[in-house]
Amino acid sequence: MGVGLHLAGMRFNNVTIPPGSAIKSASLKICAHPNGLGAQVDGVIKVKRPTMPATFGANSRAMAQLTATTASAAWKWAEDQPWSANEWYESPEIGTVVQEIVNRPGWASGNSLVIIYTIDQINYKDERRFWSFDGDPTKAAQLVITHQPK
Repeated sequence: MGVGLHLAGMRFNNVTIPPGSAIKSASLKICAHPNGLGAQVDGVIKVKRPTMPATFGANSRAMAQLTATTASAAWKWAEDQPWSANEWYESPEIGTVVQEIVNRPGWASGNSLVIIYTIDQINYKDERRFWSFDGDPTKAAQLVITHQPK
């Protein structure tokens, strides 16, 4: 198994959660891309901490340079758990990760929120890919949050 560092960044605009709301549940939904369905993946989901994060643009290093939340959620896939092309997969619960952002000074309803899925280990025989907004907006990652206003 090779060791590397891979990032997938997702920016969700106009997240309408009032400051101080209680996050009841949150998850990330991704749609499997046909090219990359079966690698061993050990990943972690975090949210980047700027109150209003900028778009990534052409500089993908901008994702890695943002400060992440203390809270995180592991999301791991074994090789014996292959994905099916164009099927949707839901992350483990990430409510504590989102809560850390909503509790930050400067958070306002309508801000953008950036989620980073960092993969520390990957089996290079294969890989896992999911659709991006640029690849197909109808299959782009979705952020699902249930909250209770303060």
